[in-house]
Amino acid sequence: MTNVDTPATFAAMVTITGDADEARVDSGECVWAGAAHLVPVYVVSISAGSAATTATAPLRVESIETDPDNWTGTCTYSAYFEAIAANQRIYELWVSNNIPQPSFTADQLKDGPTYHLEGPVLDPIAE
Repeated sequence: MTNVDTPATFAAMVTITGDADEARVDSGECVWAGAAHLVPVYVVSISAGSAATTATAPLRVESIETDPDNWTGTCTYSAYFEAIAANQRIYELWVSNNIPQPSFTADQLKDGPTYHLEGPVLDPIAE
């Protein structure tokens, strides 16, 4: 019989929001200038640089509010991660359409960060 250490993990939720150039309530798709787009079938990944430290979660629509023009609008998505590898120096968030995200710490991630999408870049919202 051998003892195997269970790696420490934590749960977190990440919110992605932004004012889209196209907001499609029926499909859940939102498109930003610069070809960035999100749909609920995308997979979001959090990684500390290796496969062993990568966690994935599906992107979920929280809300899509269209503007009076019925074309543009504000889109909000979330991804809930059940087990993110703990004790890593830095983490990066990736959406399956390969929009790279800024780096953040475990403490920032545990606080449930919100990222604002403008074109192909996500920026943290100061709260």
